[in-house]
Amino acid sequence: MVFKWAFTFCPNAKYVLKTESNTFVNIFSLVHYLKRLRGASARSLLLGWVYNDSVPVRDPEGEDSQWYVSMDDFPRDTYPAYAGGFAYVMSNDMPRLLYETSLGTKYLFMDDIYVGICLEKLGIAPRHHGGFCHWDVEIDSCHYNWLIATKWADSPEKMRTFWKAITSKC
Repeated sequence: MVFKWAFTFCPNAKYVLKTESNTFVNIFSLVHYLKRLRGASARSLLLGWVYNDSVPVRDPEGEDSQWYVSMDDFPRDTYPAYAGGFAYVMSNDMPRLLYETSLGTKYLFMDDIYVGICLEKLGIAPRHHGGFCHWDVEIDSCHYNWLIATKWADSPEKMRTFWKAITSKC
């Protein structure tokens, strides 16, 4: 699991960023945000686009059947709050806490929701930041000044376009 790797091999890192391969990260915006965190706001942190009260897909034959979850796998009507798996950043105390909690937590195949379940067991709420965009965004340098991550970088060309946008003057 990535959490065990993070606390084993990166014990001095202040933060750990988890992303998917099609995610573009505006490292300038992310670092700027993280440098402003102090004290308690920089601990027990998992920051991303937070989903609240999401409902499990219960129809195994439906349009979204790839996300089907039986009542046996998850017996509640809504998922706990969770940060979208395309990108989130966590403080250096979180990987160990999440790993240790996962050892006693029933597995769920959707990793972002599973992390949310572990966070709930820990009594930690994920923190929402609108700069983690789960929708396709217009590519322009002014818009990208506040953006931290977007999951719509699905080609090398689009990655280069995003990079040009954040390194250009607004």
